[in-house]
Amino acid sequence: MSKAKQKASRAYLALTMIQAVYREEKQLKELPAQERQNRRQLSVRPLVEAYFAWVRENLPKVPQKGKTWEGFNYSLNQEKYLKVFLDDGEVPMDNNAAEQSIRGFCIGKRNWVMIDTIAGAKSSAIIYSIAETAKANNLKPYDYFEYLLTEIPKHLDDTDRTFLDDLLPWSPNLPASCRKPGKDEIRTGANLFLSYRIAPVLYRYALSTVYYVFLYSGVYKGLNEALIITQCGI
Repeated sequence: MSKAKQKASRAYLALTMIQAVYREEKQLKELPAQERQNRRQLSVRPLVEAYFAWVRENLPKVPQKGKTWEGFNYSLNQEKYLKVFLDDGEVPMDNNAAEQSIRGFCIGKRNWVMIDTIAGAKSSAIIYSIAETAKANNLKPYDYFEYLLTEIPKHLDDTDRTFLDDLLPWSPNLPASCRKPGKDEIRTGANLFLSYRIAPVLYRYALSTVYYVFLYSGVYKGLNEALIITQCGI
């Protein structure tokens, strides 16, 4: 297909509309969450609504079951979810950050064949979630894990687990030794694997899980540094 025909195709027109949305969203990147949400209503939402209206109109005009038809049909089926970011300034427009953060895990997936139980896979997911959230908040994963494994055992007799709030990766109370030099930004709730809105709640659950592991199974002695380095890819 010639370039002229490509530019006249509906697939190309759809891509240009999506690119326009990304251009507008890029301008809002550095804004506070609430202002970003307000600006999205003015500049981004009209483009998104126009895209979906155009797709609905053009879906019957493309060959059914072709690649363009599949792309259009997927967009319409996922419309509700693709619009979530418009109503919450904390929600990113796409999941590129999550895709990038799990790349190392996916590349090395043949090394994880020893995780052959549901419990092991769940534990591994928790460790990775903690590690990647630490990275997103400009922490040094190794030092952060070392700090967690030092502090959590001090509270095994506590009935109040509010101490976990001071251990969250966006907590200003973390020691400077856990932070990367020159990196002072704190991204509250920026768990790359989870929705920005529910991340703080689920992250506290993850740390609570680590707490109970210490409390009931006494695995502290068995959780050595080599495991942390291997599991977290650091």
